[in-house]
Amino acid sequence: MAEFLNSYGRSSLTVRRQAARIVRTILADPGVTVVAQSHQSFLTGLNLREHRLDQGCSFTDCASMICMRSRKIAEALTSDRHFVAEGFSALLSQ
Repeated sequence: MAEFLNSYGRSSLTVRRQAARIVRTILADPGVTVVAQSHQSFLTGLNLREHRLDQGCSFTDCASMICMRSRKIAEALTSDRHFVAEGFSALLSQ
């Protein structure tokens, strides 16, 4: 959700407000599990990032991949090729 909010950081005030409302809606949904980042998950994401420096994979993506692997999640709601390179199915096409 941090990356989602960041992606609208330079948008109009109206769009930034709407993005914040979307995040609040997601957080309030009892069917959604939001996993907070711990110190250990940060370090594990950093380790993966250090091993993927040549691929341009973002830290946020690396931390997400670590979380997804730990929860045995195979599909990502993304079109990001880095997830495919790591063995995930990207559900959005580019």
